[in-house]
Amino acid sequence: MQAAFDWKDSLNLTFPVLADPLEVVADSFAFYGFPFYPWDVIVGANDTLAYTENSYAGQIWRLDEIEHILDSLFTPEIAANPNSLNFDEVEVGQSADLTFWIDNAGTGVLQINDVTASLPQFGASPLQALIYARDDSIQITVTFTPTQVANYNGTLSIISPQDTLEVGVSGIGTQVGVEPEKQMPKNFQISCYPNPFNAVLGIKVTLETSQQIKVTLHNLAGSLQSQIWSGPLSAGSHELRWSDQQAPSGLYLLKVTGEGWSRVQKVVLIR
Repeated sequence: MQAAFDWKDSLNLTFPVLADPLEVVADSFAFYGFPFYPWDVIVGANDTLAYTENSYAGQIWRLDEIEHILDSLFTPEIAANPNSLNFDEVEVGQSADLTFWIDNAGTGVLQINDVTASLPQFGASPLQALIYARDDSIQITVTFTPTQVANYNGTLSIISPQDTLEVGVSGIGTQVGVEPEKQMPKNFQISCYPNPFNAVLGIKVTLETSQQIKVTLHNLAGSLQSQIWSGPLSAGSHELRWSDQQAPSGLYLLKVTGEGWSRVQKVVLIR
């Protein structure tokens, strides 16, 4: 008679081989006075447990007769790799995916009943799974969809009958090419005219106090199209103009950045 794994392969068996990479010797002396090794055991489709030549050739027991031995041999343990995910910056209304692995660090079947998030901006898939073998894994995809400009810090709880494991998740919701806004000056104003525009865009910036100002134009991907102004502006209203004969028609984002604040306005170029 062949060893259990060879037996399973040669006969194309579909029922599980009970295996453990460690030499765990079960206390079966109470039955016949000899030890058996888990990797030499096969469970049949009718729940009958049979031993191969490495333990006791030909011996067959019903599972209910040795249930307490099997329970001691097979104890799944949940683990995660990595144990935290950082999405960094994601535009509000857009989504980003990262993955991690749930590992079975013990023996026996690890059942995942659910994966829940502490914040609704994070979601996971799949939510349920069975991980059969020791050191086997399943990949979990986590999706981050920020709903507003903010910092998000939460947890994913991986729930199994044995334990609940938490994985940290974090991310930042941003506007296109813009850091989260800080407090705006009370009397700040910006207007663009005409909008839509054809050749030249007029930009009027009104400030409450003198400060360093940067005015830039970005495409929808957040890439810099043009730097219109960078330097000090005094309190009051200022007129700026922008023109680029090579820029294609489309929607652009005009960004005005001051000392600790920023504002974005949409403009449309029509050729």
